[in-house]
Amino acid sequence: MLSTCGRITNGKEVAVGTNIGYKRILRFDDVTTNKIRLRILETRATPYISSISAHYYVQRPPMLSITKDINGLVHITPFKTPI
Repeated sequence: MLSTCGRITNGKEVAVGTNIGYKRILRFDDVTTNKIRLRILETRATPYISSISAHYYVQRPPMLSITKDINGLVHITPFKTPI
């Protein structure tokens, strides 16, 4: 769980994930804060976190949907949110 802990955002939860891995990227809406808190609520082994960073993009990279058809061809299309 990633949350902000600055006075402006008052501990707002901004991202939740079920797993973390090498180069794991969690995207979340814009927030203004002076601190970030990473909470690890459950683990099977001792976690070793070497670094955490947050980056602001003027224009966000597009969200993509990646699928593979029955013939093994990979299709990359813009992600469409369900209505």
